[in-house]
Amino acid sequence: MALLGGLVGGIAGGLVGRVARSQMYDISGTEPAVFGVAGLVMVMVALAAAYLPVRRASRVDPMAALRCE
Repeated sequence: MALLGGLVGGIAGGLVGRVARSQMYDISGTEPAVFGVAGLVMVMVALAAAYLPVRRASRVDPMAALRCE
């Protein structure tokens, strides 16, 4: 999900960057370093958001979880 969102966001950012470049002077709408750092930050946030629930779920005994339902 995070990779799909990053792909869609990268494409949308590129398109918005082109529009911004046509409207303003001395601005680069498609700076690769900015897109790379933003993508890296988004992947780190997705991993951090998934880490705590995964860690908590891995500590639960599977048979106890099935009996609870």
